Amino acid sequence: MLITSTIIATLGLLVDSPAVVIGAMIVAPLMNPILSCAFGISTSDGILIQRSLVTILLGSATVMLLAWALDEAVPATILSQEIIARTTPNIVDLGIALAAGAAGAFSLTRPKIANSIAGVAIAVALVPPLCVAGIGLGLRDDIGVSVETVVPIGIGNQVTTGALLLFSANLIGITVAASLVFLWQRYGHWRRAGVSLVSLGLLLAVVSGPLSGAMGEFILEKRIDSQIAKLWERYPHYREVIQLKNLSVQTNSKGVKVDFQLYAPSSLLDDQILDQLHGELSQVLEKSGLGTVTTTIRHVPTEVRSYRSTLAP
Repeated sequence: MLITSTIIATLGLLVDSPAVVIGAMIVAPLMNPILSCAFGISTSDGILIQRSLVTILLGSATVMLLAWALDEAVPATILSQEIIARTTPNIVDLGIALAAGAAGAFSLTRPKIANSIAGVAIAVALVPPLCVAGIGLGLRDDIGVSVETVVPIGIGNQVTTGALLLFSANLIGITVAASLVFLWQRYGHWRRAGVSLVSLGLLLAVVSGPLSGAMGEFILEKRIDSQIAKLWERYPHYREVIQLKNLSVQTNSKGVKVDFQLYAPSSLLDDQILDQLHGELSQVLEKSGLGTVTTTIRHVPTEVRSYRSTLAP
């Protein structure tokens, strides 16, 4: 079942089909050993924990290697939206994993709602991020990026790293929440599970660091999008013919880099408007104490034609 779900998910990612990827989530059985590991932690069952971890590790390695092999056979020529969506996780993904872990553990202890585990599998992605990590292992330097997605996310190792971070957040989040729910329902004892819970807490803190940073960039993207919308309010005729695409924000120790595309007629965006746009974005971001603001604007010329016809009564 894991092999078939990997094939479904990888091909769905390559052809950018959300429906196919969701189908792979339902087929994938990777949630079961994770919940088994959580149950072993709550009941202090070392053998169950060991067997569950071995199953998770072997299953994860199988998914990544098979996804890599499929990508070699049908090489990706462009990074689809489904792929890129799993390379930039943030703290929200960890929150989803915690809620899904709690729901999964609770459904296992209540036979009447056992069917809910399928919904949990859809809510939290396990196999698709591993497939993206496998695809990332075989990416070439000349890979393209879909115009419907954020451009500057990196390729190769960065794709693999981002996808593995998402999988790690899901794995740790599910295990922590499921263990707590099992203990809350008196499966096991809090004192005996104390060492394992502390270890899980440390792992949760470690993975929360990069996820929190990504969340900060996500919030900045929303602020910039709002600021650009306010600018267009001063020029109502611009708002109808200018489209903002592929907004991306990257922060580091030196400052913040803003990258986006503007689709507009060639004669509409002059240097004055673009300079004003960069200046206003800089003022907004500098208030956050982020240092130097570097803005890259890609102007894609477009042609807009309007037609009007009168319909006969």
